[in-house]
Amino acid sequence: MSKFHFLFYIITALAFIFVIINLILFATRKGNKSLVYRTKNFIMIEIFTILSSTLLLISTIKKESLNTLCVFSIMAIVGTVYNIYFLNQTIKFSDDKIIVRNFLGFKRTFSYSEIQSFIIKKRSTKYNIYRVVYFYTDKKKFSVETTNVNYADFFKKVNDEYKRLNDGNNLPTRKP
Repeated sequence: MSKFHFLFYIITALAFIFVIINLILFATRKGNKSLVYRTKNFIMIEIFTILSSTLLLISTIKKESLNTLCVFSIMAIVGTVYNIYFLNQTIKFSDDKIIVRNFLGFKRTFSYSEIQSFIIKKRSTKYNIYRVVYFYTDKKKFSVETTNVNYADFFKKVNDEYKRLNDGNNLPTRKP
């Protein structure tokens, strides 16, 4: 086995380890009603992608095809980055604030009084139509997909807090 083959096997193994770590993190989120996060179906698709890439990569051990090995290692890396990207995007909400965490772990904190409006945009893939809700403040916006776990609780909380702060008025929708 060449050095390149060994390197690609290590990269794929690391990608697989990251997926396992993310699964453990996902399991710790379950049951937390004040956290908005991705669904389990998304994670299962990602596991399938990484496992299939790994199995195909292992099948190249005897063939020693460097091109095939590169392709599957890149697939594993891209799949892992994609997985980490979406799993790290969370929204934690409490009685007084909203904490939005992005891919790199950066946190932005908003109070309910900062939220001014929202807009719902349709997104579609070949097999699924879903919606993304964008919440707007003075200078920033953040988004949440309607398929995320605890989305309905979060939207209700934002609207209820807006009503409480604005004489019973609902959160206004923004014009596209």
